[in-house]
Amino acid sequence: MHRILQGLFKALEAKGGKVKENDKRELLVEFQGEEIEFNLREKLKQVHRPLTAEEKRYSWNEKKSTKYDLMPTGNLVFSIKTYLPNKLQREWIESPERPM
Repeated sequence: MHRILQGLFKALEAKGGKVKENDKRELLVEFQGEEIEFNLREKLKQVHRPLTAEEKRYSWNEKKSTKYDLMPTGNLVFSIKTYLPNKLQREWIESPERPM
């Protein structure tokens, strides 16, 4: 992920952009006074798994036998968080057929 961000930062700066972070420590790039917030994260998937013996001990789990967890997929998601007009694409999801 860091190599992708490094390549993205270099390309943005070569085109005159300035990569910064906002007050919430989120990434953004500034072009000619316009700020565009973006995000690169790993895609997660929800998986159903049985409760462990430790989890079964708690009263709120007494009638349950399974639990949902979020697990990493190994695929990245790039999102532009700033409003874009005309229904422009704002998110790209990596897959084995389309690596980032």
